[in-house]
Amino acid sequence: MIGFGVKCRLVRYAAVLATAVLSVGAMLAVTSPAAAQARQRPPSPAALASALWAVSCTSASACTAVGHYYGSTGASVALAERWNGTAWTVQSTPNPGGASYFNGVSCTSASACTAVGHYHGSTGATVTLAERWNGTAWTVQPTPNPSGATASFLNAVSCSSVSACTAVGYYLTSTGATVTLAQRWDGTTWTLQPTPNPSGATASYLLGVSCTAASACTATGFSTTSTGATVTLAQRWDGTSWAVQPTPNPSGATASQLYGVSCASASACTAVGNYVTSTGATVTLAQRWDGTTWTVQPTPHPSDATASYLNGVSCISVSACISVGWYQTSPGVYETLAQRWDGTTWTVQSTPNPSGATASYLFGVSCASASACAAAGYTLNPNYTAMAERWDGTTWTVQSTPNP
Repeated sequence: MIGFGVKCRLVRYAAVLATAVLSVGAMLAVTSPAAAQARQRPPSPAALASALWAVSCTSASACTAVGHYYGSTGASVALAERWNGTAWTVQSTPNPGGASYFNGVSCTSASACTAVGHYHGSTGATVTLAERWNGTAWTVQPTPNPSGATASFLNAVSCSSVSACTAVGYYLTSTGATVTLAQRWDGTTWTLQPTPNPSGATASYLLGVSCTAASACTATGFSTTSTGATVTLAQRWDGTSWAVQPTPNPSGATASQLYGVSCASASACTAVGNYVTSTGATVTLAQRWDGTTWTVQPTPHPSDATASYLNGVSCISVSACISVGWYQTSPGVYETLAQRWDGTTWTVQSTPNPSGATASYLFGVSCASASACAAAGYTLNPNYTAMAERWDGTTWTVQSTPNP
């Protein structure tokens, strides 16, 4: 996989790493700060390594991207950057504990964003993290952790209004089991929501969520069966409870995962990820919810790809979605990947890679309209640094992003 490590959804991906099909959006903090630092330049005032994992846009001139970076001391710090239509700028974020990570973000306006992730508390335990942007400053919000949990992670968040957000992830129980996690923001408090796990699953993870209303959310991820296979997972919130939805796995797949999800309405959702074929190839995966059933959609691959991954998706309507990720070429080079859904077919879009980069990845995407999308990720050039790209309806372009 990729050398920068795995964003600290630590234990969650330990087993999945062996399949080489996990979301690199989960890939930064498994590598220790010391190990990451050893692969970077000597400490300096600038970030040693930075990455953006998620982005949310409310208009063409208002986007927020989040992730984290390793500072000059080697400690991980939550990172937020803001696009104002002209430039990206770093925002100051509070960082509880010894290390903090943002994994997801959702904005309902330019002055109302919620970012979620996790941090290492004073006792060394990993606990959930939520912060709120009010147009002026980011502030930490208290979040609960399941009773008996030894580690808790929030991976994604979706807000249908200022007072209605849902965040999802997973946690490790006192017995060592990995189970799904959901929390709800009602405008005042975050509370835990009971979530199911597929019958017979030995581990279950929620990696993406999309809400069209306070009473309509879809979360996606994957679970591990008793035989050790990874299979797709989707859950639905109806305003009262979460329920597991049957999801297909491509014929012949030996492993399948869903990462990002976007719903244009309660009856129109698209989820993306990847799967491993019977021949061992890793290829992109898209599934569509029509209000009744999830179905697999055919997805293309770049002509020179030896492996392809989709991590994020954004739909502004039933017939307009963009998904992003990356692919590996035959010489072993990693390049950015974007695909477009027009209501009938997914097609590969041409995406740039920063000049001089030896590897580039996209993890999150958000579209304010069919002609205004932002994608976030990171590039190796020569250090791992945060990267953003912009879709104007015709062309993807690389945008300059600052580092703390």
